[in-house]
Amino acid sequence: MRHHPPTARKAQRSARQLSPHPSIFKSFSLISMPRSVALPILVCISCLVCTGGAFSLPPQHGRRPVRAGSSSSSSSQRSFHYIHRPTLLQSTSILEDGINSVEDIQRRSFLAQVAFVVLQPSLSQAAEFTSTETPFHSAAYGQEEYTNSIVASRDTNISPKEVYDTIASDYLREAYDAAVKERGNVGLRALDVGAGAGVSTEVLYTMGYHNIDAIDWSRSAWQKYVVDDPNGYCPSGVSFYELDDERYIDEWRAKFASNQQSGRDDGLFDVIVFNFAVNDSKAALFATQLLNKKHGRLLAPINTMNDYWLKQTYKVMDSGGNVLWSAGDVGAWSVQFQPDVTQDTCSGVWCAPFNGFQKKK
Repeated sequence: MRHHPPTARKAQRSARQLSPHPSIFKSFSLISMPRSVALPILVCISCLVCTGGAFSLPPQHGRRPVRAGSSSSSSSQRSFHYIHRPTLLQSTSILEDGINSVEDIQRRSFLAQVAFVVLQPSLSQAAEFTSTETPFHSAAYGQEEYTNSIVASRDTNISPKEVYDTIASDYLREAYDAAVKERGNVGLRALDVGAGAGVSTEVLYTMGYHNIDAIDWSRSAWQKYVVDDPNGYCPSGVSFYELDDERYIDEWRAKFASNQQSGRDDGLFDVIVFNFAVNDSKAALFATQLLNKKHGRLLAPINTMNDYWLKQTYKVMDSGGNVLWSAGDVGAWSVQFQPDVTQDTCSGVWCAPFNGFQKKK
């Protein structure tokens, strides 16, 4: 076993704790820069990493969300938690090269992570910077709170922030990445069921889905926060339909049924998100009929028992209706949504006749 001097061991232990906060990189990217500007910066970063640079930074700690569980664990046991982002310089080779101070390791660790962030942006970041269109925005976005719903209109709420964190989770990002690899960043489609005030729509748009069908049986919240508010904006790729999900799927079938029979995937969605409680049968119906067969993902709060509207379990399904992940609680929030207004068992202020909804005959 190779032994290192006390100073070196101390430096190694300290280096493992060093990780710059993600906010350092939040607004830093070479993707949007002209090549004539980006290339010199890239060369400078490379030189600094190799030489150790000429400045030092105070220790900071960053966290990023990851999905727990190995590939061998069952999907129902997976959960989301936070881990410290590891530094890129944690091997004893640093010490073998004669770098024995905390400052040297810290400096190189920071510079290496800058280079990593710059050189390897995620696919969703690339999509964000390559789009020249004014992005979708709802004036309700940013009002959401953890564990607490906010009234958006007589017919809908802005859900707790845990909902939108779940939409932006790895499961739906995996569908995006798979779609980009298959056909590039063109025609990526999302269906936002129960779009309400458009907060979930904005989350999907930010993830890279710029072709979105947003549907809700009531237009009031969408009209207030997306259309009428001067800060709201809806680009051409986002379409709102004042329809409940049953009427929408009828129109979808009439338009795309022939394509499905011929094996074409026109009209299929890479991602579907439900923003109200549904029975398992409805979630499975949308997953098997409307999702892209190769990589599509559906996220829905599904009743723990059929027609029981007081408690739901979040589930992610693939195009075969198979459950890939589920959770009854997200953080401190116990999953509970408004009931499906199209169901005869729906009762209370969110249902007919109190809210004015007219069921399809």
